[in-house]
Amino acid sequence: MSPLKKIGLISLLIGVMCWIAFNLIGSTVDAQGVLHEPFALIPIGWLFVVIGAVLYVYAYFKQKKGSL
Repeated sequence: MSPLKKIGLISLLIGVMCWIAFNLIGSTVDAQGVLHEPFALIPIGWLFVVIGAVLYVYAYFKQKKGSL
């Protein structure tokens, strides 16, 4: 497996782990009515998923082009 594919898969896994962490941590409302949630994990997860998918697809097509 090429290094780009490995980095892509790792990025995908990190993105999914961010979403899982968001769901496991959960949200709470304190006594003053303020919502506390780890909202930053959602866009960070999307960022890693998109980067991972782009890298993996790029490495796949680069490998296919080289094998022809």
